[in-house]
Amino acid sequence: MRSLDELRVVDRLAATRHFGRTSAELHLTPSTVSRTISRLEAELGERLFDRDRRTVSLTPAGVRFSAFVTQVLDAWRAYSEGEAEGEVGGRLAIFCTVTASQTIVPDVLGRFRDRYPGVELVLSTGYAAEALERLEDGSADVSVAALPARVPRHVLTRTITTTSLVPVRPRGSDVVLPAVPSSAWSDVPFVLPASGLSRALVDRWFRRLRVQPSVAAEAEGHEAVLSLVALGCGIGIVPELVARQGPLAARLEVVAVDVDLPSFDIAVCTVPDRLRAGPVAAFWDSLDDLEAGGQARGLASRRATGVDRAAMASK
Repeated sequence: MRSLDELRVVDRLAATRHFGRTSAELHLTPSTVSRTISRLEAELGERLFDRDRRTVSLTPAGVRFSAFVTQVLDAWRAYSEGEAEGEVGGRLAIFCTVTASQTIVPDVLGRFRDRYPGVELVLSTGYAAEALERLEDGSADVSVAALPARVPRHVLTRTITTTSLVPVRPRGSDVVLPAVPSSAWSDVPFVLPASGLSRALVDRWFRRLRVQPSVAAEAEGHEAVLSLVALGCGIGIVPELVARQGPLAARLEVVAVDVDLPSFDIAVCTVPDRLRAGPVAAFWDSLDDLEAGGQARGLASRRATGVDRAAMASK
């Protein structure tokens, strides 16, 4: 195996899934990043990343190697920083959506950063649908994610808030959504998430109301939905948290309707193996402080699901 610098290239590419972003973060040229990955793959005799013109993803061998790289780099940081007994150092990799990084994550990380200044925080953002995948492939230690109806049994979750879906339109828009659901709703242009939990909930909701929506536009990501709404494409349906606290909140308004929309929980998620790392265990414990202090903006009471850390340690 070659240098730690090469391992850092693997580590960042696994996190960003983007050669250009990786090269920018590490101050390398894209060709250097590409050559580094190719040399490692040749040395290992296995392909670590599948890539085409648009996407980069970890192969099964890449998932295993990325987990090994994380352990090596964490151990090196602990050694090189001269980590004292009883202190916590190393790195904590967090994945969330852009809106969560602006609204929820600062509150969740506040006390933790004050208590453990030696922990390096690495924050990556992307689509909500990626959150659990990032835990599975080892590119994130914890994710802040919307919880689907069925969470994999091995994923540990701590619910930090609940948000409802809401209809939104540009302020002053002449697009009208009648308050009471009726056949008239089928004539209203809607802008919907293209996929993911929100889309599944919206589709089920429309079926329950016996409304066939006229879908004027679709977009990957709630922020992209709001952009299309702001452009006047129609009535969007997004989580209230995004509508009221996202970057376009001042240009949009929530439309009041006489029917409840679906809601879902947003949680901090991890997997048991990651809790063996000091920074992850410390962060997981710090969520108790958040709950006790009640400092997070509008956060609901939490509940722990999955395998309790103390129970896991006793096995």
